[in-house]
Amino acid sequence: MGDRHVFNKGTDSEMLAMDIVAFLRKWGMWQDVQIFTGGKCYTDSDGELVVRDEGHPEKYLEGISHYDCNGNTVWKDISNPERFLDMTFEGALSLLLRHHEYEVKIGDVSDEVKHIIVPETDKDFDEFTNLVDEYLEGKYSWDPAEFDSFEEWLELNQYCDMDLFDYKDYSDGREIEFSSREEYEDFLMRQAVEREYVAYEYFEDEICDEADWGSETFYDNSRIASMIIEEFNNLLEKYGLWYDLCFSWSLTAYRI
Repeated sequence: MGDRHVFNKGTDSEMLAMDIVAFLRKWGMWQDVQIFTGGKCYTDSDGELVVRDEGHPEKYLEGISHYDCNGNTVWKDISNPERFLDMTFEGALSLLLRHHEYEVKIGDVSDEVKHIIVPETDKDFDEFTNLVDEYLEGKYSWDPAEFDSFEEWLELNQYCDMDLFDYKDYSDGREIEFSSREEYEDFLMRQAVEREYVAYEYFEDEICDEADWGSETFYDNSRIASMIIEEFNNLLEKYGLWYDLCFSWSLTAYRI
């Protein structure tokens, strides 16, 4: 096992902040978040990244410590005094880290995550197969399981002169020509590629696009929430950090 990375505020802070921003944007949680590291605060303004000088996250990470003898509230600075990383957050990230639940607007997540939220199921795959078979029906008539050779197929179908045999039925209008078994086997491979492509396009257009991504909300508390938390934990561990939740809307980090 290699040595763990030792977090260096001077060289690692900005990269860590940008990695966290990319993580939050990927999963649709880049709202109402402040990231304090390296004497700066990274936050969002209508989805855009704003960076300001802010060396005092304790202003935002104060929690009730106790009440004094006069009943007055005594506040405590919950931030790690070494100030490696502190964050405040509301909404989706708070729900995820505090309650292990994931709830976002689908329109806020990346295309990668859309395909995780709307997975390709066995039912979808069967539908793809039927659709593609129907789409390709009649285009390819020689079955190697029925004929010993391409030449036999040519002879039985009265193509005995072995002239170039033209197929003009590709979906994009390309003309396919072959005069040997090897060329036909290459053609079969191209057919398989087209089958995959048609299925992928169907999934993109008919399954994913039928949702109103801008307004629909996705909720999960088991299928992927744990995976997202693990990804976040791994991100911090890469920098040699671990974190504690201070209260429901903040965390502070320590060296591992």
